[in-house]
Amino acid sequence: MKKAALLLRSRTFYGANIVSLPVIYAIKKHAQVDHLTLFASSGLENFYRNLSWIDNYSETKSLLKTCFQVPASVDVYYSMRPGMVNAALIGLVRRARVSIGLGKPSNPLNRFFDRCDEYTEDVYRAVTYLLPLIETLELPMGPAFYMREAMMDMAEGRVEKASGRVCLLPGAGAGEFKKWGVARFYELACTLYARYPGLVFDFVLGPSEGEERQFLEARLGQRLPFRIHENLGLGDNAALMASSVLVVANDCGPSHFAQCLQRPFIGLYCENNPEWFFPHAQSAAVLPEDGGDIKSITVERVVKTAADLLNTYQLG
Repeated sequence: MKKAALLLRSRTFYGANIVSLPVIYAIKKHAQVDHLTLFASSGLENFYRNLSWIDNYSETKSLLKTCFQVPASVDVYYSMRPGMVNAALIGLVRRARVSIGLGKPSNPLNRFFDRCDEYTEDVYRAVTYLLPLIETLELPMGPAFYMREAMMDMAEGRVEKASGRVCLLPGAGAGEFKKWGVARFYELACTLYARYPGLVFDFVLGPSEGEERQFLEARLGQRLPFRIHENLGLGDNAALMASSVLVVANDCGPSHFAQCLQRPFIGLYCENNPEWFFPHAQSAAVLPEDGGDIKSITVERVVKTAADLLNTYQLG
């Protein structure tokens, strides 16, 4: 039986865990691993417990307990914790056949990994996580393949084809400074609907978006055809965004479903943020001009970007 142990970064934010899903999927589904032990931050059991890729789950903070929960002679040991100074020693003690790490250059213990890559914030985080695994295990495909396939696996065949759906994500758990504003999202939807009357709109909200919900509920049944979705699970989020012809989002956690799927995507950012934006042929990052805040981005700019993507890749 081939075994693997994966130490996720100690992050509790929703998006930080979405971008961890592709590496979990790649280990279990494409590295011929029979049993995967996952180590995550406290309080994330509800997030990970329904994933079929995980066989054993732990939230221990103890170095000693972590060490002995890693199977002896584990086939693949991968630590994605650059701040964990002693991470390489776990692979050494447990006699890992392959030991991989993400680390800081200043840590002398990194030499005990078979391979240790320097952690960077200049590359989309899901790619940063995947590359050391892909290259060390000589997996046949690049990061984009495993990112998309992980999301499609969770969608479980629920993807609608030719749906004409546009998915809008007006929330941002990090705070107002990352929000373009629900009124602008609604104006964007109305403008696109006037230009493309076959479109239908899905607004996705999280638990902290009460004001956005109130704004949208007041407009239900008017001229714009739209639905409100709240607190969707992993599979529902993946299926909805895989079914969309366009996704427009603030810099928020659920945006990473669309980004990993490589759907036509517009990300609205308060500043350049390569760690949280995946560039591909059908994606665009829209930033404020002349040092303004995110609310200085005009609806007209986003409409033009959306029309370019729709005309080129979806409706052209």
